[in-house]
Amino acid sequence: AGKPVLVQRRNSQGGWTTVRTVWLGDFSAATCSVKVPSGTTRWRVSLQASQAGGGYEPSFSPTRRPVADGRRNHG
Repeated sequence: AGKPVLVQRRNSQGGWTTVRTVWLGDFSAATCSVKVPSGTTRWRVSLQASQAGGGYEPSFSPTRRPVADGRRNHG
């Protein structure tokens, strides 16, 4: 708990752009909402090496496609 993770979207050059920083709460969980720019095809969540430690390892979530109407994305 208390670690920041980065919500990132794939940019047109194939890299990743951070759109929001979210702080992990109880049980290392967090929720957030983000606006999805037109043409955005992939999202991920990243825990940076500089923030990992004390039982955490730097990592990335699987990439996900955005869901436009608020339904949960399951892959």
